[in-house]
Amino acid sequence: MAGRLRRLVLLLFSLLCVCCAEPFTIAIGGGIVASALAYLYQKFEFGDSCPLVQDPVNNLKDTLLSRIRGQPVAISGVVSAYSAFSQYAQVADGSSRPLVLAFIGPTGVGKTETANLMAEAIFAKRIQVGDLELAKGLLRLNGAEYNDPAIPTSIFQQSLKRRIVDHVQSCPHAAVLFDEVHKVAPNTLDVLVDSLGDRSLLSYINDKGEEVSADLSATVFILISDVEETSFKKLLLDFETRDDLLSHQSKLERLLNRIMDEEWQRLKFTGRISAVVPFLPLEPTQILEIVSLRLELLNQEGINRKWWRQLFWDESLLILLSSSHCIQYQSFSIQAQDGERKTFKKQYATYGARQIDKQIRFAIKSRLITVLKSSISDLNTSKLNSNSDSKGEPLSPFQGAVEANEIDTNEAHRTVRISHVDANGLVYEITVCYPRISKASSKSSDPKVKEETGDNEPKEWCHSVWQGDLLRLNESI
Repeated sequence: MAGRLRRLVLLLFSLLCVCCAEPFTIAIGGGIVASALAYLYQKFEFGDSCPLVQDPVNNLKDTLLSRIRGQPVAISGVVSAYSAFSQYAQVADGSSRPLVLAFIGPTGVGKTETANLMAEAIFAKRIQVGDLELAKGLLRLNGAEYNDPAIPTSIFQQSLKRRIVDHVQSCPHAAVLFDEVHKVAPNTLDVLVDSLGDRSLLSYINDKGEEVSADLSATVFILISDVEETSFKKLLLDFETRDDLLSHQSKLERLLNRIMDEEWQRLKFTGRISAVVPFLPLEPTQILEIVSLRLELLNQEGINRKWWRQLFWDESLLILLSSSHCIQYQSFSIQAQDGERKTFKKQYATYGARQIDKQIRFAIKSRLITVLKSSISDLNTSKLNSNSDSKGEPLSPFQGAVEANEIDTNEAHRTVRISHVDANGLVYEITVCYPRISKASSKSSDPKVKEETGDNEPKEWCHSVWQGDLLRLNESI
């Protein structure tokens, strides 16, 4: 309350300053004052401190299509459910209820990532948490926090209500992500059952004995569960391809209804779920798509952080990262009877895409950062030595290959390539290429001279900075 009062005083004082500085403003028209008021209102966070983006439905669709691979059914389900919820909220007469989405499927197939991306897509503001920039309107809960048998259920219930109410009070258009909901202790979620229906109010008693309430009608709840992994895989085994399953969605719907009856009845959520969103197990084809996406994201991160101008990689790297060298698969052989008897094999990633993130983040990214730091250090040493009159042996691999001021050493201007150099093994090479500055153009400060001067020298100076098993951080050649 004190913080809001302080911001109100600042707002009124700022508005007074505007009026005093331009005494004729109001007489001419209220446009300038109104604009200043609107700016200051937003600046000091009056009203909804977690506003939605301009077009949340289309932004959600574009975000999920660009960042999620191998889950077309899930993407369609999320976008359709949120679109209907948004349209209903605009015409509701006060009796609307929150949107409750149940994400179910095996581990590592994109459930939590989809929930995070959903919040990123619909909320306009971000908060900084360590190195991460997260959507301000999202509250993250985990079922593991609410399953200690030594703690009374009433304590869990009070904590849960307090966290949700406090969050929704500050963010009326909030999202609540409840991960691993299947781990929640029995009866803990009973306190939410009424609030997720037509009676969308939730309240708790604070330390002063006062009732604190929040209206959940504009809130999105995302409940994530890893249940029924075996059932999903058995269902997929009935079809030769994923497209075949999508053309027989009635079987998928029957499976989802059974899961709802078993899991959500236990949690007493029957009738509270707006939509059940299935996430299917990942096969090698989907894993390959995810590997390609993760490398593209790594490339973009490097561009944003000015590690390089562009990162390139061989197609063989995609195949390696999606193969059994990096991903643990479960294999199945199926005999199908469709006119004639035939046998086909299926593989599912045991841990979904989680091993991809481990390999790219901890093996490839760490390797690149290490060798690139060494590369620029060696190049700077070489240029220092080339400016001296030393007649000794070269002190770095760059020594003697370039002359002073011949190479643009700006890290953001270089390109990096990961190449497969051993057809029978896992040996890769990392090559760094720096832009060359021609001798003629480097002597002139005129940009036109630099642009027009032509020579037969290569445009880049490239050097191999590392060779070895890319997936082993302690191995090099």
